[in-house]
Amino acid sequence: MCCIKESACPTFNFPAFLTISAVHDGDEQIMNDVAGFTNISDQLQYEKRLSQLELRDGPTGLANRNLLTERTNQALLQAERYGRSLGMLCICLDGFNEVNNIHAGDDELLKLVAQQLVASVRATDTVARITANEFVVLLPEIEDADHVLLVAAKIAKSLDELSTLNVGTSIGVARYPTDGQDMPGLLRHADEDRFRNKPRLLSSV
Repeated sequence: MCCIKESACPTFNFPAFLTISAVHDGDEQIMNDVAGFTNISDQLQYEKRLSQLELRDGPTGLANRNLLTERTNQALLQAERYGRSLGMLCICLDGFNEVNNIHAGDDELLKLVAQQLVASVRATDTVARITANEFVVLLPEIEDADHVLLVAAKIAKSLDELSTLNVGTSIGVARYPTDGQDMPGLLRHADEDRFRNKPRLLSSV
């Protein structure tokens, strides 16, 4: 990485990646070099913002709301630019507070849920805990509308064992751009969908 200074080029002053390529003649002899610069100001600013935020949920190590917001905003920009769809799932642990009180705030249940959620999605997806008993999964790129439903079904199945702890699971889904244009809109739709589906999902867990 280098920095383009005003003294070198009065019009520009920005951090950049420098690449140098050799230009050869017909005899494969080097005639000259060509330098190219890529402005990385936005990337550095983005990384600086991330470093300044508290990004992780303490008990589970999952992303927290701050990191989820950053990644969702980045995914939305990419989705808009390239005409892609993305998905968001809202997962709520019904009855968690009562069970948690019995176990004196033991984090083992939360860790178990976190492990199951992470194992149910792709490495490129984001799993976040945003409240005491609410988790969100961001799917930054989905193949079609059914993709989100398939992931929801996979997650519901992976959390079946919670039924032995008297904890139910309700899941709602949302898709960009049909269900929302930003993170608040997607979360709101997923939460509403979760309440609509709650009886069915609880009966299947």
